[in-house]
Amino acid sequence: MRVLLVAAHPDDGEIGAGGVLALHSMRGDEVFALILTLGERGGNPEERVEEALKGCEILGVKEVFFGDLPDTSVMENLSRAISTIEEIVREFEPDRVYSPSRRDRHQDHVATSMAVDAACKNVKENLKYETPSTLTEFSPQYFVDISKSISRKIEAISAHKSQIRKHRFRIEAIKGLASFRGYQMGVEYAEAFEVRWILRDGP
Repeated sequence: MRVLLVAAHPDDGEIGAGGVLALHSMRGDEVFALILTLGERGGNPEERVEEALKGCEILGVKEVFFGDLPDTSVMENLSRAISTIEEIVREFEPDRVYSPSRRDRHQDHVATSMAVDAACKNVKENLKYETPSTLTEFSPQYFVDISKSISRKIEAISAHKSQIRKHRFRIEAIKGLASFRGYQMGVEYAEAFEVRWILRDGP
């Protein structure tokens, strides 16, 4: 399987789908990541890129691409976002794409989700992950047991030292959410996703 993660900022993917991405790489799937902005509103862009590369390396991501969209202005550049995603999709032909949910307080996450839906119409599976800014209306239908990869997820998130210093997120809260999602499904840790669509070749 070929998998594409699309994120608005460095660290979004590790937070929302790090456990699943690690599982994909552990079973031999090809995992690619596209980060639409450099996250410059959250810190030094060079540092943030370095942290993202380190985090993705820990998760086993094969290749990481960065867009040139301005941080906090993805919505205003939606057509560029769509074109950027379409280019990656044409090149790698993923079977599944992960992106943020539209049920999110951060405008960049909402815009990224919209852009993915427009650019990935030919991708068979489209799943939406949750982040710390995801609203309570987030309604997951797809859960993955990440008990075997939770340590990698936390290690990848910990690579974003600039964001930890600025208290942009709390690792214990992210691990707690994974524990809660696991509790919902009767496992130790899980990640939850909204299903935008899944196309199967048969029943």
